[in-house]
Amino acid sequence: MRKLFIALTALISLQLTAQIEDPTDWTTSVEKISDTEYILITEANIEPGWHVYSQAKGEKDEGPVATEFNFFGTEDFELVGINKETGTYAEYVEIWGMDVYQFANFARFEQKIALNNPDIKYIAVEAYFMVCDDTQCLPPSPESLIFKLDENVDVVPDDIINAFYDAGEEPIKATGPEASSIKKKEISTRRKM
Repeated sequence: MRKLFIALTALISLQLTAQIEDPTDWTTSVEKISDTEYILITEANIEPGWHVYSQAKGEKDEGPVATEFNFFGTEDFELVGINKETGTYAEYVEIWGMDVYQFANFARFEQKIALNNPDIKYIAVEAYFMVCDDTQCLPPSPESLIFKLDENVDVVPDDIINAFYDAGEEPIKATGPEASSIKKKEISTRRKM
């Protein structure tokens, strides 16, 4: 009986630890271009040693799960152009056996939108992403994001996203950059003296 108790306690502790670990912190901001155009900015701070992956897919759609941005309520606005990335680089990763398009420490995404409805107060987005370090990958997970076009609006991101899903609304996936536009990480061959 004692061994069973110890085993169950260890299992519960392991699950709680796995649920707590989240090596990313996501934030949003809005840059107003005109009365009907905005740039939605998403930033992710990534703990040292971890990587978040680009929206660009790997060779033959293999490798880690690419980051996605799914926009809700798109009858009120249009996505303009691609969801730009800053900080992405390509690097050969042995475990994947290929070049992987990834971020380390910090990721930035910028999506331009044009409003069809000037009265909307916020844009709801769900980012879907995976993080890995050198020894493990955490299961892909969603992050509910709100971009406040009106700073006075008070909404809970998860509640808004869940309401869209409950209503059966299908989001629109943003288009990310082409893999060919991502530069290979420079590896220094100079010796330090």
